[in-house]
Formats: sequence, C-alpha cells, structure tokens
Amino acid sequence: MEIRCSWCTALMGYKDGPDMTTHGICPDCAEAEKAKLDRAMIRKYNAGVVDMIEDLMMFAPIPKARV
Repeated sequence: MEIRCSWCTALMGYKDGPDMTTHGICPDCAEAEKAKLDRAMIRKYNAGVVDMIEDLMMFAPIPKARV
C-alpha cells in the first residue's frame, strides 16, 4: 500500500496491506497548514481584543471617589 500526502500527493512511503493508496499529510504540508492555523488564531485573537476595547469604550469612565 502506498502512502501519499492528501495535500500535495507526494509519495510518503509504503506499508503492508492491499494494493491500494492511503493518505496522510507530509511534514512540509503539515507545517504550512499549522502556520495558516496559527495566523488564523492570531487574527481571531486580535479581533476579539478590538471588540473588547470597543465594548469598553461604550461606557463612561468611573469618577474618582473624593477622600
């Protein structure tokens, strides 16, 4: 059985089994997909921070108490 990358179709090796193809992900494609996910998570985090700041800006500042 040959093993191919589902993303780029590179041959990754062979293993015992029926005469067919199975799929996985090669190290290069795995790294590229991880980088995309990391960038997406950073964008989501940054958007959340912006939303939080915008929400906080809707409230008037709390006046300081007189001592």
